[in-house]
Amino acid sequence: MLPGIVIAVGLALLRLLSLAANPHDAVLGIVDDPNGGYASDEPHARRIPGLTIYRYNASIVFFNADHLKDRVHALLAESPPSWLLIDAGPSLVLDVTGAEALETLRRELADRGIVLAIARPTGLFRRMLNLSGVSDRIGERHLFPTVRDGVHAFHSQQPRRGSGRGAGAGDLTLDVRGRRVERPPSLACDAPLSAYFVNLTTGLRIDLLFDFPVPAASLAEAAIKTKVRSHTLRVASEKDLLRLKKIARSRRSSAGDEQDIAFLEARRRTSR
Repeated sequence: MLPGIVIAVGLALLRLLSLAANPHDAVLGIVDDPNGGYASDEPHARRIPGLTIYRYNASIVFFNADHLKDRVHALLAESPPSWLLIDAGPSLVLDVTGAEALETLRRELADRGIVLAIARPTGLFRRMLNLSGVSDRIGERHLFPTVRDGVHAFHSQQPRRGSGRGAGAGDLTLDVRGRRVERPPSLACDAPLSAYFVNLTTGLRIDLLFDFPVPAASLAEAAIKTKVRSHTLRVASEKDLLRLKKIARSRRSSAGDEQDIAFLEARRRTSR
């Protein structure tokens, strides 16, 4: 009886070690959760172009540090971002080997022009970041108390392209009822020939599409009229939105397009 118990305990320990050495991880998107959630691996969560939010659901220590590096390398090989933001919330402990792994990743990413940032480093994890000097090399401006703060910083540090009347190089000037609004903080540009405004609190995104091969008149015919205060807005129908997204997908590589297409197709199926 006793040898059987010992074997069962041994197998359980091996399984635990295997899970710890190869923990679950996920690429996250943002959601508007009334309960306060923000980053999620749910399929409907919106990905942000140029930013990869990565969660490693374990402490980063000697027996899984190489696994972390391998997972990040594989992830970035698919679609290299401008920033890699690691959500360290589930990573309660960081040992010397884990700190060395993060520093190796930081150097490798810097050589490729990619910023390594970390959100929610607390407790023993943050202590080892400081003791190892990795926090100094990453820089305080890339260490954030929340994922939300990291996303805000990503948007604020992105270069703004374009110009308008009276704007300096790289500035954006909009005329709003005769008033000028310079350098809108949440305006980002995307290909093909489009730009978007995003409200990071609500997750609302407004896309401005330029030079798409779809006549504006045909979009207006099927548009849904929505009244906001004293203004009437025309919102493209879901069918036309799906068509525009598929055009965008054919011209660029963006995880956000795939997610939007899947979301719109699912809505159309359920509404039939």
